[in-house]
Amino acid sequence: MGASSCDYINESAMHGGRFAIADETWAVNAMGATIAHDRLFAIDDLGELRMDAREHGKKVANGMLSWLPSHPGPVYTATPYTDIVPGSVCFPYEEVINACGFPYFNNSVACAVGYAIYLGVQNLKLYGCDFTYRERNIGEAGRGNVEWLLGLAGARGMNISVSDSTTLMDADLPLDQRLYGFREPVLVGQDETGVWRVTYPEREKEAAA
Repeated sequence: MGASSCDYINESAMHGGRFAIADETWAVNAMGATIAHDRLFAIDDLGELRMDAREHGKKVANGMLSWLPSHPGPVYTATPYTDIVPGSVCFPYEEVINACGFPYFNNSVACAVGYAIYLGVQNLKLYGCDFTYRERNIGEAGRGNVEWLLGLAGARGMNISVSDSTTLMDADLPLDQRLYGFREPVLVGQDETGVWRVTYPEREKEAAA
């Protein structure tokens, strides 16, 4: 639900619809009532969601419960409450943990990425999974978990990409600013064979002199 979710809307519209950019679209939490999707991940306890709506009057909980009960499913959640959401199904934690090799899933986005690894998805692109914002001195928990899983997925051959404006994996920064330790300018890019190259213009000038 981060700001870079707008990139998904724009990219889908520019290509004539969501099926031009992906075979399936997965949504997390309230995005289930915002974009057309094939699977919904709402891992938070649905019983607590109902309690937040009834006893605490929380806006997000009330909003989600206005449409979740009629969602056709599947709605992946930790504990299905079919009396609240008939389309809710149990997230397959055991299978996903064994597919990833380690029990580390502390948010719904991480669960979705782990599920993609479990299914053997070949290409995965994330939108709206920002967690942190450069203009605001706050951050949501879970970025480290998601980036760890993306690294695991990439090492296993999955093609990973994220939207250009997200802070996830520092994708909103120019390539040269994603390398640590330089005061001098550096250039980062791939050659015609796909190999990453790092060049140092200032050093090359000194060597030429």
